[in-house]
Amino acid sequence: MKKKLWFYICMAQALLIILTVTIFLWKQIAPVKAKETDLQNYIDLAEQYYYVPEKGYIPDAKTAAKIGESLIDSLSGEHRAGKVTVEYDAENRVWHIRKVYWHNPLVVVFGGAGGTLLEQDSGRILIVYLEA
Repeated sequence: MKKKLWFYICMAQALLIILTVTIFLWKQIAPVKAKETDLQNYIDLAEQYYYVPEKGYIPDAKTAAKIGESLIDSLSGEHRAGKVTVEYDAENRVWHIRKVYWHNPLVVVFGGAGGTLLEQDSGRILIVYLEA
């Protein structure tokens, strides 16, 4: 009797794990659709109440890396793992993010890269580029 009970408990746990992983993966690959709308009211408000935080809209290297990596992945069409480096120019308050993609995850071979420059205060994208 105890063996059957443990069997059913293990099966329930396995189903729960499979369901959790499936939901997580679905959220990662589900396409995001934008609804077309008129945003003029928000644009007018933004001009009227222009505010820049003390540390800017991109306050730290972690935030800059996430934004820069997303931009590089979007431009290149690649969504693979890679090495991300972040540099900061304190005088001009600009972040430089560079990503180099892994060719083969089993052997650490890098190839294909891109970079971006982001303005810290406004969050403005100065440039996004790909390297051959």
